[in-house]
Amino acid sequence: MSLPRIHGREYLEADEANSLNDYAIKSKNSASKDDLPPTDRRMRFQRDMDQIRNSGEFKRLAGKSQVFPVYVNDNFTTRITHTIRVFGGSIGICRSLGLNEDLAGSIALAHDLGHTPFGHKGEEIIDKKLREMGLKGFDHNNQSYEIAVKLGLSKEVQEGTLKHSSKCDPKTKRYKTDDDQPSLEAQVVDMKDEIDYVAHDLEDGLKSGIIHLEDVKKLKLWQKAEKVVEAEEGVVENEVKYIKACVSAMIHVLVNDLVDTSAEMLGPIKSVDDVKNARDKLIRLSDDMDGALTEAVDYLYKNLYYSPKVKGYLGIADKVMGGLFDRYQQNPDEIDNDEVMENRERYIEEQEGDEEKVNALLAKDYIATFTDRFAIKMALKHNIITQQEVDEMSQMQS
Repeated sequence: MSLPRIHGREYLEADEANSLNDYAIKSKNSASKDDLPPTDRRMRFQRDMDQIRNSGEFKRLAGKSQVFPVYVNDNFTTRITHTIRVFGGSIGICRSLGLNEDLAGSIALAHDLGHTPFGHKGEEIIDKKLREMGLKGFDHNNQSYEIAVKLGLSKEVQEGTLKHSSKCDPKTKRYKTDDDQPSLEAQVVDMKDEIDYVAHDLEDGLKSGIIHLEDVKKLKLWQKAEKVVEAEEGVVENEVKYIKACVSAMIHVLVNDLVDTSAEMLGPIKSVDDVKNARDKLIRLSDDMDGALTEAVDYLYKNLYYSPKVKGYLGIADKVMGGLFDRYQQNPDEIDNDEVMENRERYIEEQEGDEEKVNALLAKDYIATFTDRFAIKMALKHNIITQQEVDEMSQMQS
C-alpha cells in the first residue's frame, strides 16, 4: 500500500501561484513570508487565519453587538456571525476572480477584532472621551490593526485591517498611512462586509418590528431580490420564509453584480503594483447596484440605527462605557490584562510621558476587549450602574 503524498510549503506556494491571477497577492511574495519557521508547512496567510481563530479577541466577538445588543435576543446577528458571513463570502468571491482566498479569509476574520461592546455606540463614546483629551480618537479599524500587529499577522493582513472601509466607516481615512489602494483581497472584504451588514440588518430590523415590510419593499434592492425569488420559487406566502428568501436573493444579486463588474474593471490590470496605483478601488458594484445599496444604507440609518427603540436598547451604554473609561483611566492599576499593559511603554514614548493620556489609551485598549455582558458586569462591580437599572433595561427588552 502506497503512503499518501505529503506536500510541503514550497509545493503549496507553487500550486497557489499557478492558480491565481497576476494581480493577486501570493503567499510566496508576502512581505512577512520569512516569519514562518522552517518546520511550519502552512503558507503565510494560512498561519494568519489560525492565529486569528485562536485569539481571545476573535472568541469574544460572540459577545459583542452588531446592531442589537447581545442581551436583547439570541437570534439577532452578533459580531461573530457577521464575521463568519463575511469570511465565507469573501472566499467565494476571490475564487471567482482568481484572488488569494487565504488572504481575504484572514482579513475578513480580522476586520472587526477591534470592535467595542455595544457596537458603534460604544465606539462613539470612547472616541469622544479620547478626543476630549486631545488624542486622535477611536476607530475600530485602527484598533483591529493594532490587534493584527500584536498577533504577529502578515503585513498584508495588517494593511487590510488598517485600510478597511465601507459606507459605515467614514472615519477610517484618518488612519490611512499612504495613498496606495489596498490589495484586491482587502477590497473584496470591504464590499462583502457592506453587502452582509445591509442585508442582515434589514432582516434583523424586520424581525424586531422596528422597520416594516411595506416600507422595505419600496427599496430598489429589495425589489430586485423579490424578482429573483418570484422567478425561482414563485410567490412565497409565509412572511418569515419570504423575508429570508429575499435577504438571500439580495446577497446573491449583489455578489453576482460585484463579480461581473469587478472582472471588467480588472481587464487592464496586470500586476499588484497596478492595483496599488489605481485611481479608485477596482472591486466594485455597477452604478445601478451601488445606488440601490446606498439607498438601503440611508434607509437603515434613518429608520433603524438611530431609531428610539435601538437607542433605548443602547441607553445604558453611555453610563457603562463612559463610567468604565473614567474608572480605568484614573485607576490603571485595576486594568487586569497583561497584554493591554504591555502597551504602556510604547504609549509613554508616543505621548512623551503624559501619564493622563497614557492611562486613557490603556483604558481604551482594556474596555475594547470587553463583551456587552462583561462591560455591564464590571460597571455593576464598580457601582457605575445599579442592579435596578439593569433589571429595568431587561424589562424594557422583554
